[in-house]
Amino acid sequence: SLELFSSLLRRELEEDPDKANLADNILMVVKNLTNITSNLLFFARPCTPALQTVLVDTILDETLIFCQHLINQSGVTLVKKFSSGDHLVDIDRELMKQVFLNIILNALQAMGDGGKLVISTASHRGCVEIEISDSGPGIDEECLDKIFDPFFTTKERGTGLGLAIVHNIVRAHNGAIEARSKKGKGTSFLISLPVKHRTKERRSVPRTE
Repeated sequence: SLELFSSLLRRELEEDPDKANLADNILMVVKNLTNITSNLLFFARPCTPALQTVLVDTILDETLIFCQHLINQSGVTLVKKFSSGDHLVDIDRELMKQVFLNIILNALQAMGDGGKLVISTASHRGCVEIEISDSGPGIDEECLDKIFDPFFTTKERGTGLGLAIVHNIVRAHNGAIEARSKKGKGTSFLISLPVKHRTKERRSVPRTE
């Protein structure tokens, strides 16, 4: 309701820039509150993925299409290193997009203007490994052990729930996530997800008399 009425008010104030700016500020705060509330509710609820068999590379490409404009705007060079092979996994498509998007947006924010974002996939011991690396300033060692903790944040306006939600989603898929970083040398997030094993088709054998 607040967002609706603020939007209507903003429309009525088109010819008064100062008051229109006030309405814009109201809208911005309401959207921030909506985001915080959504994160709190998502974190509090049990995470039950609606699984479907998909290619990890496809989900990564779909996520990158969504944030390609931000990548271009940031002057960041995107490097994709998808290994050959079918990286089939049983995942919740939208939840896993949220995981990738959260990590990519954090990387873009860390790098500011310019830098390199590298996204790679590989198969390892029955898992698909997705690595998302940035060339940002890195994370202090004392903070690295806490970044998946609920409400821990180094951002002035952060809720500290983004990476906690990411961690919960990956765990709900029987996967694992790890952060690696060195001060001044960037940060990498490594996600491991169990591979979907193809069922072999049984061939019919001709009967002999």
